[in-house]
Amino acid sequence: MRNLVAIMVLLIFFGACKKSLKKPVWINCQDTVYIQEQPLLFKADSASWKATFFGPLQPLVIPLNWKRGILTLHLERLAGVINGPSDLVLNSGNNYFYYTFHIQNPGTLKSYFRDFHSPKTVNPDSSLHIQVMNHEYDIYRNLVKIDDLGLLFHEKDIAMPPKAGTFRAIKKEALSSFYVQPGSATSMPVRYYKNESKKTFEIVLGPLFDAYHNKVADGTRVSFIFWDEEKTSRLESVLLDSYCQVSIPYSLGKSFFLKAQINETQSPKILIK
Repeated sequence: MRNLVAIMVLLIFFGACKKSLKKPVWINCQDTVYIQEQPLLFKADSASWKATFFGPLQPLVIPLNWKRGILTLHLERLAGVINGPSDLVLNSGNNYFYYTFHIQNPGTLKSYFRDFHSPKTVNPDSSLHIQVMNHEYDIYRNLVKIDDLGLLFHEKDIAMPPKAGTFRAIKKEALSSFYVQPGSATSMPVRYYKNESKKTFEIVLGPLFDAYHNKVADGTRVSFIFWDEEKTSRLESVLLDSYCQVSIPYSLGKSFFLKAQINETQSPKILIK
């Protein structure tokens, strides 16, 4: 029992005599650290330290060396970072010390201009106004100020001309395209002729234009409704280059009325015989 007490006393004594680790002193301390410019220097009593950088993304282990009481951390070996508040952690065993600063890429990096339009598609039937948002970012996804404005974001409204077409905010990028589509047809001229060889009435609708003389969009669905005293029938087709054509066999009736319709717009009815 006495031996056990003696051993415990010795352990407590040697534990108390063990030298505690001091927090390394940051010699070239600064609020903003620019990578690739100079290493970080710390005064430390030993080389038994590890360094971990905690930025906006994943933690990074930073290479370091110790010589004559100076720890040197080589942040200049980082290719680039997301700018912002960061922490550096120095640890040795169970001892952890934290240093907070703002990390920054040096100089001017290549940047990319982005232009967003909302909505991407307009037409003269509703509104020709588009909201535009511009911003730039560098190769490490940091927002940078737009050169000619000095702003991180620039918002504006533009009024598009009523002429249908495809436009690009950034000339070489197809994804930056936005569009003015044609409006609705202002009139619907319809006519027919007989195809004796096929025994059909050929119904022709078009050309169709909107109020600004744009051809009504390809693929617009057209309904052809025809009727006589006994029944009403319906055919559907789509516009191509502002025209649409359907065939009605003679067998469906010797004489009947017909009209074409797109949404709420209708052609005059015509008598087919």
